[in-house]
Parts: sequence; structure tokens; C-alpha cells
Amino acid sequence: MADKRAAKGLGSVFAEKDGNRKTKYVAQRNVVMADGTKRRVRARGATQQEALAKLNAKANEATQRTSTGHVRFDAFLDVWLNHKRAHVRASTIRAYEQDVRLHIRPALGGKRVDRLEARHVQSMLDALVAAGKHNMADRVRRTMKTALNAAVKWGYAPTNVMDRIDPVRKPDVRRGVYTLEEIRLFLRHAEASKYYALFLLAFATGMRKGELLALQWQDLTDVGVHVRRTVSIGAKGDGTAPPKTSAGYRFIPVAADTMQAVLEGRTAYAQDGDWVFTTRNGRRLSGRNVSTAMRAIQKRYGLPEIRFHDFRRSYATLLAEAGHHPRVIQDLLGHATPNLAMLVYQDATDRAKAGAYVNLDVGANPSRREAAPAERADVALANAARD
Repeated sequence: MADKRAAKGLGSVFAEKDGNRKTKYVAQRNVVMADGTKRRVRARGATQQEALAKLNAKANEATQRTSTGHVRFDAFLDVWLNHKRAHVRASTIRAYEQDVRLHIRPALGGKRVDRLEARHVQSMLDALVAAGKHNMADRVRRTMKTALNAAVKWGYAPTNVMDRIDPVRKPDVRRGVYTLEEIRLFLRHAEASKYYALFLLAFATGMRKGELLALQWQDLTDVGVHVRRTVSIGAKGDGTAPPKTSAGYRFIPVAADTMQAVLEGRTAYAQDGDWVFTTRNGRRLSGRNVSTAMRAIQKRYGLPEIRFHDFRRSYATLLAEAGHHPRVIQDLLGHATPNLAMLVYQDATDRAKAGAYVNLDVGANPSRREAAPAERADVALANAARD
């Protein structure tokens, strides 16, 4: 009869029945899977301890593989989104949900997480590119990479297949920029608009539309603006959220006459915590209405139809043309990285090259001019002699 010993909590271990095997002991036990079913796991070893150690490893692997790897991607995405809702801002989770609902789930939701391949993802991205949606394709790629990073960390997938997917190559689009003359022309035509002060501050500070709409009177001083919050769609409370990064918190200096024009809009009963830019009933302005008013002015007066966000680029370009260092531009824009600052700085530098010459101011040399005909004659004679 085989020698059998119970290993409490780990199953049973007993001697091999087959004397020809190199291993001397067998360990086995039942493990409960994620779906509630049981599975018998067995392992062998030269000693009882080795057999039990291998058994424990195989049992852990079996339960882990069943509880995570054998999961459809759409089920994992639900788990991931629920996790993200507690850790990211409302606007970010809305973007994730949109990517998942419109693109990721329809194309990949039915596949198992651990069997997802790079070619599956690439096919989805290629379809978006073929439809001309380059920016959307790259955003979906970034969402996928973030989700699958979590899948690897949580044991749903062995590797992140997105590491084998290249960023989407987007067409080189030149964003619009207003010159100083065009800014002045726009503001002149916008002066009668109820949005004039907002447009004025947009060009003077380079603030994002959401940051401008979230301004309270306590954020304004005689010499500049404190940026402390931004409008975030879906955010709880007053609909605003803190800046995404610490770089978003900043003070932007503004010319005194510009600040005076903005501060003149404050009524006697306005509180420090009230919105700066409001409707007649005191509610915060709608970003969509601001953009509509901007486009109306552009079309009516034949101005280049740039985006509101390009007001920000125009501000950065003026700073670069004035010779301000890219790091200064980066800080004033509230960027954590110098990408845009370096881009506008390079553009300004390229335009400046046309007039980049050294003027030695030596003036004309009369004697040199008089000698020139003789020199030309000497050259002609020398050429004739060679001929």
C-alpha cells in the first residue's frame, strides 16, 4: 500500500507507485477556479517538500490563469474603466469611455485578454487611418496602451502588445496663428461683443478656453492672472477641476491697460468667488457659445478662421518673436513639457532668419569704385592672353 501523508492545507503527498520514475513523491489537491468549479492539480518531486512546492506553484498558476487570462477584453475594459473613474479627472474618463465605446469594444471586445495580438490592434488603427482619422487613431492607441499596461500589472495578460505598435503618423498640419496686426483687427471688430474681455484676455495670456471660463474675480489682480482651475465636463460640484499637472498652476503677467479693461467689467455686487465671464443671470459662459461668437467675427470681417486654441499659439508666437526663452514660454503656457514652446520658438527663429545678417556699415569706397574698371580690364587682358 502506498505511503500517504496529509500535508495540512496543501493537499496530500504520497510515494510514487511507479518505481522506474526519477521522482519519488506525488502531491495533489483540488483548487477552486474563478467560476466556482474545482480542478485537480498534481505535481511530482524528489522529496515531499519539492513535490509540495511544485504543487503550490502549479495551483497558483492555474487559478491566476483562469481568473484573469480567460477573460474577454470587453469584460476587462469594464474593470479597468471602473478603476480609472476613481483616479482620473472627469474629462479624461469621458475620453476613455468614448474610445472604448466607439472603437475598441466593437473591434476587439470579443477577444480574450491573454490572446490579444498586435495585428488585431493594428488592423483597428489602420481602419481609422484609412478613414482619415489620424488623430483619433493615435488617441485610441494611447488609450489601448494605458489599458493593457494595467492588464499586465493585474495579471490578465503576459505582455503589452502595444509595445509592438508604432505611434500613428499624422499629416503635418500647420496650425493657424494670428499676427499682432490680425489680433488688433480681431479685437477691434470684437469690441462691441459681450465676449470682448474674454477675447482680450485670451490673446494677452494664452490661457486655454476652459481656464478662462473658470476664472473667478479673486484670480485677477492689477498686474496679471492666477490660473487655479479649468472647466471639466462631467466634473462634480461647480463643473471645474484643478489643472492636470502642477505646471498648470501659474501666474501670468498682463499689461496694466489690458487688466484695467477686464477689471472694469466687475460690478459693485460681484463677489470674489463669482465667475468673471458670465451670462446675464450670472451663470458661467458656455464654451460653445464663445467659439460661435469667434467664428462669426472671423467670417464677417474676412479674418483667417483659426481655432480658439490657436489664440494660445498666437500668444506663444508673440513671446518667441519678442525673444523670450522657450522655458519662459513653457511656464507661461502651463505646459509640463517644452514641445509647443520649442515649436513656436523654432517657427519664430525661421522667420527671423530672413533678416539675420551682419551689417558692418563700412559704407562705399570711392577709390575702390574708380579702380574697378581698371581691374576689369586687367582681367580681360589676362583672359585674352590665355586664349
